[in-house]
Amino acid sequence: LRNKSVALTGFLEQEIESRFSDRVTIITPPEAERRGCQLSLKVEGASGHLQSDLRLRGVMVDWREPQVMRIAPTPMYNSYADVQRFCQILQETLK
Repeated sequence: LRNKSVALTGFLEQEIESRFSDRVTIITPPEAERRGCQLSLKVEGASGHLQSDLRLRGVMVDWREPQVMRIAPTPMYNSYADVQRFCQILQETLK
């Protein structure tokens, strides 16, 4: 499970960096041993409404002011397809 967790969170990190580098900054430490399976993302110009919009589309995130969203792909419940789906929904929601 730990190996999948590291790989899944690393995949999420790559997807965020490649798709959202202009608006989303990963503020979680880059070292896998320091971050667990969650990433904290600073989303420029976003508010708690982003959490509500994502929830309406079936995505659960933790919102922290100001402009920080925490997302945790849990290896027992989430897949690489779930990570891709999250990124697609986030992209559509941020438009």
